[in-house]
Formats: sequence, structure tokens, C-alpha cells
Amino acid sequence: MIMKITVRRTPKAIEVKNLEEVWEPLQSEEFFRAIGLFMFRFSQLKYQIKSTLASYLKLRDDQFDVVVGPYDFAMLCTVAEKTIKLDFDKEFHSTLKTFFNKCRKLNQEVRVVVTHGSWTTGGA
Repeated sequence: MIMKITVRRTPKAIEVKNLEEVWEPLQSEEFFRAIGLFMFRFSQLKYQIKSTLASYLKLRDDQFDVVVGPYDFAMLCTVAEKTIKLDFDKEFHSTLKTFFNKCRKLNQEVRVVVTHGSWTTGGA
């Protein structure tokens, strides 16, 4: 069963007289598992990009968090793209750019919304 998730980016006054009307649809185990699975996979993607960047910069383990840790995801993608691009011929650049553009889009359109949005199940 696929569950539709509706996202509201702006706060809206709660007009629900009974809190259970809001809470019960959110108790779906499948709903929470889907969110958890997405966040887990996204964190793995972020770590892989950090790890690849650290490898290209030839960082020691004790330098890893200090150098790659402070970047938010979008900036991490930009820094990794620019750094990795230096080692490849121009034919690979468009593939690399496409990959990191997809990563940024996933971050902006899904991760930011899931993390910071207000969502409900089933409808508007």
C-alpha cells in the first residue's frame, strides 16, 4: 500500500477540536517506517559524499569532521563537485554535475520538507 503524503510548507492555524483527529492518521507504522527509511538512506548518501570528498582531499581520520563536517548538504555537494571535477576529463564533468544537481534537488524537495515541513497522511 502506498501512502500519499501531503506537505504544508507554511504554518496553518489548527482548527481541530479533537487532537485525536490529527494524531490517529499519523500513527501508521508504515508512514513512520517510510520516513525513517528515507532519512536513513539520505544520511548514507551524505556520509558517502563526505567520505569521497575527504578521500580526494587526502584527509587523515582526525581531520575528517573538522574539514567536511561544517558543510550543510547543498554546500557539501558543491564543494565535492568542484573538488572531484579537478581530477577528471571534461567528458565526465556533465555526469558529475547531473549527479550533484539530483542530490541538491532531493535535499531541497524532499529532505528539507520532511525534516522541516508539517505533513499529514491521506489528503490536504
